Amino acid sequence: MRSCVVLSLLFGCHKSYDVPPIPVPDLSETYQEVQEYLESKRRELESMPSSADAWGVYAMALDAHEYHPEAIICYRVATELQPAEARWKYLLANRLTATSPEEADKLLSDLTSSANATLAALVTHADVLSELDRVSESDGLLVRAEAAHPRHPAVIWRQAQHAFEAGEFEAAREKLDAIEGNYRETERLKARLRHFGGKTDAPLPDSTSAAEQLPSADQSIVDSDIAAVLRHRRDPLWRGKQAAEQAAAGDPLGLMSLAALVKKHPELTGNRLQLAFLMAGSGAHEQAEQIVREGLELFPDQEQLLVGLAALATMNSEWELAEKRLRKLISVAPEHAAGWSDLAFVLEQRLQLHEALAAYDKAILLSPGDAELGVRRGAVQALIEKGRLPKKPSSSSPN
Repeated sequence: MRSCVVLSLLFGCHKSYDVPPIPVPDLSETYQEVQEYLESKRRELESMPSSADAWGVYAMALDAHEYHPEAIICYRVATELQPAEARWKYLLANRLTATSPEEADKLLSDLTSSANATLAALVTHADVLSELDRVSESDGLLVRAEAAHPRHPAVIWRQAQHAFEAGEFEAAREKLDAIEGNYRETERLKARLRHFGGKTDAPLPDSTSAAEQLPSADQSIVDSDIAAVLRHRRDPLWRGKQAAEQAAAGDPLGLMSLAALVKKHPELTGNRLQLAFLMAGSGAHEQAEQIVREGLELFPDQEQLLVGLAALATMNSEWELAEKRLRKLISVAPEHAAGWSDLAFVLEQRLQLHEALAAYDKAILLSPGDAELGVRRGAVQALIEKGRLPKKPSSSSPN
């Protein structure tokens, strides 16, 4: 008994933990690359089932491919096996914010109680507390975040949002004015303050508005843990995006990787169009056209490919050809708002202003919340009214 006590004092008491069975998601409908990767990580875990790192890595691989229930199980095990590791707590909390904010709050409290809490943890915890209607506590975390990261847009817009929801509209405006740059969240809030008279229950601007094209303020948060999760992604669309960015940065290996992905997965239109636009951007316009046409041979009248083919003509200022291709698109997809908007732009370049006006009317009808379309239509209407160009429409029609 004495020796047991001595050993306990020397080495500490270790609470045993019975690990659960390793979760295995249904991979029958995913890409082969994803299946192979997840199975390899599962085999690694099977070889060392008591390793917190092995559970955590498998959790991140599952999380990266949106197998969230299975990822949560694995994050929980990693946290139990290695309770001092902040990464597993943070990633588990991130997965629980939508479904179990109370549990996420407890996990994040352990992280944000530290003076060295990351901006990502502070902001995530602030959002969870807001969701739980504990706004004053959320504000406290945002004050800490602002002190450590002055003038950070992700912090300030949240403070402005809280002021807006409290009816403190002038304070909200002052916060928004302090933000350098334009972001999706800040422009949404400015629109509500400007156009809806400060009514907190007013709807947000339509998702097709210009604000939706802006970057998120949260993109400026350096979140090394989420970045680590994303490095586990193996689906070909994601790999295509990474290869395109690599190629755009001047690395020829990126272009080769993207071309290989298009060959292996010809059905993935996004990768095909990225490859085509990269080729066009490098001056290989004929090759770019051929890449898109090969896709249309496999998938005739595919909307994205028709959009891409028209975009190639527009990039090359071939306005007549672009008009022809856009009319083909809207004959296949008459409710394609972007197709009508692009057609209106092309008709402007061809000085067919009445037809452009009619195309803008159609685009606005299909996308009434897009303020930019109204501005562009107004500019065309002004040109017509000034009589700077013939008012008689040409024989072509956007119908």
